[in-house]
Amino acid sequence: MTEAQDLPYLQAVIKETLRILPGLGNNFVRVIPEGGLTIADHFFPAGVHPYSPRLQALMIDVFQTMVGMNAFVAHANRDVFGPDADEFRPERWLGHSDAVTQIDQYFLSFGRGPRSCVGKNIALLMLNTLIPELVLRFDFEPMNLEREWTVYNDTFMYQEGFQVKVHERVIGGAR
Repeated sequence: MTEAQDLPYLQAVIKETLRILPGLGNNFVRVIPEGGLTIADHFFPAGVHPYSPRLQALMIDVFQTMVGMNAFVAHANRDVFGPDADEFRPERWLGHSDAVTQIDQYFLSFGRGPRSCVGKNIALLMLNTLIPELVLRFDFEPMNLEREWTVYNDTFMYQEGFQVKVHERVIGGAR
């Protein structure tokens, strides 16, 4: 894995893939605290609590005000990712410019902060182990490129209509 982490273009491809199609399509929801909260010049009041404090302690208060952000939508923000935000372009992640630092701050495929995905490091370990092995051992040939994909969000993001032929590579006469 250490070798894979030292391949900048591979890392850029992994990040761009997770940006275009994050694993989870649901919102990262947070409860508005007492006193409310201003986000992007819009004030959100704290929720109304119709239950007694004793009853609130026993159940989830569905009347709390919550806000959420969806990684799939946030990753399509042209103000952050550029006018080509809807295109797969791993090069946007290369270099050490302020632009790369900014887009990295908006990378939400695993969430952010204290409630980010606990499996993030394992997922990245698996990607950095699996992708080089697949590319080393197989050739991939996209099929039906003129056909549009359909992307679904049912908690998990997935697509239909993307087909690939996989051919085992023959290296030095051996498989």
